[in-house]
Amino acid sequence: MRTSTLDNRGPGPVKIRACDADGMETSNPEAGMTAHLVAYEYGSGSVWGFINARTAEDIIEKVPEVDIYETPPVWMSDGQLRTLRERAVYLADDALDGILHRRTPAA
Repeated sequence: MRTSTLDNRGPGPVKIRACDADGMETSNPEAGMTAHLVAYEYGSGSVWGFINARTAEDIIEKVPEVDIYETPPVWMSDGQLRTLRERAVYLADDALDGILHRRTPAA
């Protein structure tokens, strides 16, 4: 589990453990969920997505492989953000598979 709360080693978005920025928070008051912008870094690039969860800490606990971002990177367009929001997944055991668009075997 990550222990740092802030990682700002250079240009680009600031990694944080909560998503509080105006315009980056999409809440579902009925379920108490917030859409958190995340990235899975695999070495030569990243896969971006949104995970709906009550808190960023819940994501960190269940999906430690992803980083959570307060703001999108400067290169990400509004259209790209909209598409990612439309494909948001809910926090579950297969949340990372959902972001990576991998199918899980049927039971």
